[in-house]
Amino acid sequence: PDRLFDTHLDNAEVFLREHLLDRRVSLRLNVCQDIVVDNILDLLVAAISAIFSSLLTHLLLTLFFTIFFSFFLEVPIIDKAIVVKLFNIIVVISLRAVLSIGLGLIVAFLLCARALGLTTGGLIPPDAGNWERTGEFFAAALDPAFYYEDGNVPDDADPIWWKGIKGVFLTLKFAFGAMSLAVPTALVLGFLGSSAWWPEPCGRRTRGLLRSVYLVSRLFMSVIRSIHELIWALLFLSAMGVSPLAGMIALALPFSGTLGKVFSEIIDEEARDAAQALKAIGHGPVQTFLVGILPRATPNLVSYSFYRFECALRSSAVLGFVGIETIGLYIELSHEEFYYREVWTYLYLLIAMIVVVDLWGAAIRRRLHTSTGGCAI
Repeated sequence: PDRLFDTHLDNAEVFLREHLLDRRVSLRLNVCQDIVVDNILDLLVAAISAIFSSLLTHLLLTLFFTIFFSFFLEVPIIDKAIVVKLFNIIVVISLRAVLSIGLGLIVAFLLCARALGLTTGGLIPPDAGNWERTGEFFAAALDPAFYYEDGNVPDDADPIWWKGIKGVFLTLKFAFGAMSLAVPTALVLGFLGSSAWWPEPCGRRTRGLLRSVYLVSRLFMSVIRSIHELIWALLFLSAMGVSPLAGMIALALPFSGTLGKVFSEIIDEEARDAAQALKAIGHGPVQTFLVGILPRATPNLVSYSFYRFECALRSSAVLGFVGIETIGLYIELSHEEFYYREVWTYLYLLIAMIVVVDLWGAAIRRRLHTSTGGCAI
């Protein structure tokens, strides 16, 4: 009877795990879709803002120097009446551009809302109890838990603050592991996706081969970074089960693509005067890249890597919502049981970790740029 009971217990445990994993997979896919849509809209707004800001800055600088030389230095660059008319035209164009961009964003939002079936009534929860739970959640922020709210926790269990600190260190481990895989991969992809190391001059066949390597590496980086880490996590969890390796690979893949793309652009934008001097005295393309370009780009590469590490910390916490043991898993389990005070305890620990890492990264970036400036002087 004991063996039969153990067999039934094992079967029930396997069924519950598979059922909960399937339920989480279907739920997280919807969450991932929303995140991808939000990222696309954010990138679109940032691109439009950057273009408009650059155009407006150039126009204002041109107008400023024109007015300065014409009015204050009495330099006859242009007639004052024409300057006034030019100023009025720039103001009108700027206002029209702002109104056009604003109206375009409003129209795009309305079209997206209509396509998704969004209504104003959907903003109001149908159940009045939701408002009460919302109030309880934010009220718990002022009174975080120092003890477990669940009365069934064993007496020999770790205190909640110690459990939260362990969750923070687990989150750090996932982020460090993912970045240790992502940064070397991104350096290779960034090198292949850059044209700064190409030999000059080179034949048509060599240039065609280099161009093919460039396009393939760029395409590969686009593919792996276009899929959100949560979707990668769901795919690897389905294939490998709930394991730390699945979470690390799920974080490393999209971060490798993003880092590689930015690394290649940083390398391509660096000044090439030192590289050209090395080429002139007979150094090869790889030597020229390693000595003349990479050292100059290193501060920016390290700075951006630290920024992505901060993003990896937040992403590794989010992996807890798909079953991987990070502090996000503790947040989800407490939230499902409506233990809001425990949720805020874990959230405060997570925020403290992000702030400490942000200060650490800012100090390192400041020292890097200071050292660079000293060398330049």
